[in-house]
Amino acid sequence: DRIAERDDETIKSITEALIFTGLAIGMTGTSRPASGEEHHLSHCWEMISMNEGRYTKWLHGNNVGVGVGIIAEAYSFVNNLDIETVYATGRYRHLDRNQWARGLSEVYTRSAASIIKFKEGSIAFEAEQRERNMKNIVKNWSAIKEICSELLPNPEVIRGIMKQAGAICSPEELGLNRELFKKSFIAAKDIRKRYGILQLLEDIGMLEEAAEAVAAVYYDTPGTTIK
Repeated sequence: DRIAERDDETIKSITEALIFTGLAIGMTGTSRPASGEEHHLSHCWEMISMNEGRYTKWLHGNNVGVGVGIIAEAYSFVNNLDIETVYATGRYRHLDRNQWARGLSEVYTRSAASIIKFKEGSIAFEAEQRERNMKNIVKNWSAIKEICSELLPNPEVIRGIMKQAGAICSPEELGLNRELFKKSFIAAKDIRKRYGILQLLEDIGMLEEAAEAVAAVYYDTPGTTIK
């Protein structure tokens, strides 16, 4: 809540966090400790704006902060799933390549062709591969749920911190209508070949349902925006 005042202790805390993050990147050899799917969402929204010939008025950090709350909601959605029930439906076996590409084209427009070319080799479209992936997910579901339930902050806590800092905390405040938000939620992961919660949701056939559930939190629930 003292960020806008450039409070010395607050700036010190932010600087220390950045240094530790840089050390983590150096130790792992990848930007993953500092850049997950909250960044993919932010980059997606920024690309939407630029492809429309405009620039978002919000700083990248605020965009990412909105993304953190959204991705935390995605983890919460996964944590509440019964994987055996999801597995029994068999819906995860089907991912239509043309529908996937159309979704990217609707979101990324003139940038879509390069994204499709970049990512399609990393997506499992064949039913046999999707079955193998799903069995691996089911096998490791307890560990996945542990991550979802024990290692992540509550989405409401994240939004509360954003509000205390005087930042916006919802995609609606970024200027995204509900449908565009859902499409960006589905398409954001494909700008990187980095496995995260959104890719897991696609692998279990629940990405669209998660998009609708998270949209309901931000567009139907009072208190998720600053009025």
